[in-house]
Amino acid sequence: MRRAPVYDLIKTLSTAEVKKMTKRCESADAAYGSLLRIMHGSAKKDEALFKKEFAAIHPQVDYTETKSYLYKFLLRHLTEWEHEQNVFTEVNYAFVTAELLLNRGLKQEAYTIFKSAKTKADEAGFYQLSIVALKRMQNICFSTSRTDKDYALIHQLGLEEADAREKDKAASISLQLYIRFLHLIEKHGAPPHRLCSKPFRK
Repeated sequence: MRRAPVYDLIKTLSTAEVKKMTKRCESADAAYGSLLRIMHGSAKKDEALFKKEFAAIHPQVDYTETKSYLYKFLLRHLTEWEHEQNVFTEVNYAFVTAELLLNRGLKQEAYTIFKSAKTKADEAGFYQLSIVALKRMQNICFSTSRTDKDYALIHQLGLEEADAREKDKAASISLQLYIRFLHLIEKHGAPPHRLCSKPFRK
């Protein structure tokens, strides 16, 4: 089994990120926090040295288990930070959260998160993610006891899905045309300046 690249991951962290991670630890003297500081402060990967320094601070704590926990700890918090800075990651993170709630029977809460994720995906132009959110919202509606209001909502979600598919198709065509335009420029050179200086007209 391949060992988790804990040291390699830690060396990608800035000093500010390490401090931020340390603050996320359960306590200032948490074993995995100590191991984080030991590895980040080392100029090279030396497992024997890591174990020795760790044992001097936490003689009763298992090194291997702590290292495994530290790796999961880092991945979890890095994922949380990433989703706060990247819309694509944020929407996908919301999907995971919604699915977790859905699996626990909290349908209304999951529906609300899918709806919020759909709005963010629309704003960013990620229409394929919007379609995924709408599909899950429809599935939640179908799994509940349906009233006339529920059927109306399902119909509305279907219309929104169709609209998202059209927008995704249009975006795809625009991208293809843009790529073709770049290929033409690469092959024949840029068009005369006078063709590019006039503003587009609707």
